[in-house]
Amino acid sequence: MWRTKGDDLARFRRAVQIVHQDPYASLNPSRTIAQTLAAPLGKHKKLHGRGARAAMIALLERVGLTPAEDLLVKYPHQLSGGQRQRVSIARALTVDPRVIVADEAVSMVDVSIRISLLDLLHSLSRELRVATVLITHDLAVARYFARGGRIAVMYLGRVVELADTESLVADPAHPYAVALIAAIPEADPTITRTKERVMLRSAEVPSLLALPSGCTFHPRCPLSEAGLCDIVVPALEDLPGGRSVACHVAVRDRAAFRVAILVLIAALVMLPFQPPASAEFVVTALAAFIGLVFVGVVALLTRLSGSRPPKTVDRARGLRSNVRNGRSGREE
Repeated sequence: MWRTKGDDLARFRRAVQIVHQDPYASLNPSRTIAQTLAAPLGKHKKLHGRGARAAMIALLERVGLTPAEDLLVKYPHQLSGGQRQRVSIARALTVDPRVIVADEAVSMVDVSIRISLLDLLHSLSRELRVATVLITHDLAVARYFARGGRIAVMYLGRVVELADTESLVADPAHPYAVALIAAIPEADPTITRTKERVMLRSAEVPSLLALPSGCTFHPRCPLSEAGLCDIVVPALEDLPGGRSVACHVAVRDRAAFRVAILVLIAALVMLPFQPPASAEFVVTALAAFIGLVFVGVVALLTRLSGSRPPKTVDRARGLRSNVRNGRSGREE
């Protein structure tokens, strides 16, 4: 992007708009709301005078700010944090963007209005057919906003897992995603007592200026394998169910687990059709036994290692409640 210039840069700026994290710093304090919205309307849509005023009123009403006429003459310091963020959203809509990047858009507003802002962004995305990329460290916020959508988990600037929202919450594959969800605090003591924890090898986060070789998560990963994870950079590989994961161990183990399940099913289906005491019967029975043992061992090791937090329903319930009270899990 830093190489884009001229008309290409202008088109990109119009197509992609950003809603910043801090509503107290993203608006020019010396400009009224009308002046803030008039600038992009005049430059990109050539709207001035009454036409621009009508467009500004429509935008403010669309983002839930009424009476719009009264707000146009106000300065940012006269508005609350939630109102300022709605103005920022209205400003992003002035140029009819194709993508809105919401960078921690609700993290600095009052907890009581976070859901209303998330609902606003969600409805605008649906009604205006504009893609919204929400950047957040709060998994409760991510799950609430991305219902019916997809979540990408990033670590040190790289996507490590991409999956449907409910699939990611219920069954995370990458060890970092597992640790993130396991770190979410719960209000229900029953969930807290039964929830498995993921013990990372190190609490220290590597510097972006000196990234580790291989997988950047390997110095902290409980599943890291020497000679593999610390040398080879994992590619983002597709898994069944529309999931993509960048982890050597997770991809390999899930593939082996699927093969074992298929062998077990095939052997159990074929077993009744083999003559008793025949070589075919023995081989089929042995395949079924090996498949069953493998599946059981993998399930046991997974349970003991904590690489799959249990209580899917409880975890989802905790995420639903956490978005309302502001708690989130952070595994930096």
